[in-house]
Amino acid sequence: MKLIVTPDYGGLSDITHFNYPLKDLLSRSLKEFGLPLWTDQIGSGFPIAAEGQIGAFSPLNWIIFGILPMPLAFMTALLGTFLIAAIGSYLFARSLKLSKAASVAAALFASFNGYFIVQMTHLNLLQSFSFIPWVLLLSKRLAGSNWRMGLLWLSLVFSQMILVGYPQTFFYSAAMVIIYLVVLFRKKILGMLFKVAGACAIALLLSAVQVVPLVELVAQSIDSEAPVARHLSIFVWRSKSWDI
Repeated sequence: MKLIVTPDYGGLSDITHFNYPLKDLLSRSLKEFGLPLWTDQIGSGFPIAAEGQIGAFSPLNWIIFGILPMPLAFMTALLGTFLIAAIGSYLFARSLKLSKAASVAAALFASFNGYFIVQMTHLNLLQSFSFIPWVLLLSKRLAGSNWRMGLLWLSLVFSQMILVGYPQTFFYSAAMVIIYLVVLFRKKILGMLFKVAGACAIALLLSAVQVVPLVELVAQSIDSEAPVARHLSIFVWRSKSWDI
């Protein structure tokens, strides 16, 4: 049965004991015109915003969880990830000169794929991943005459990948963009790499409110002597219960 159904919706699960409680805390804080920077409901206190997965600094989360009531806000954010991925995939496919029918098919496959379905218990991951088609779409514009605007938009999308609470996607996407542009623009690759580096730098500045406290938290963790690459690729959080 576990080969067919993801056993993560009952008992101890990521959505019940982690992601939903995080967003509920965020929703209550935003409706009180505040941000959940710290919580005393985990251990003897924890810098919940610095850890990042609550997505406290994401404008997208501000709109959804600051306006809509829970659990409607959670479902809206979850379904929104599929919509964002679908629209981005459609536009990217059209930029490749594919037909409208083929672009619709690409959008459906890119958004309602098996990975997205089984990761529905990890909202922040899906929110970050939903921007990947937009990264590919905007990276092509770095070669156009209006490349400065494309660079700014790419920086904005990169920063949102970080702010929603899954910064690993930013690093993976930046590497993916470099490989993609090397294949497309071999003769202009040095200039393209310079533009990508600029987009990454601007994105880190835009998301510094999240990056700086996260780096500080990692430096103070009990695993602080582990290689930096490990912290960039995975967050390990173990708890028997979440009572936020």
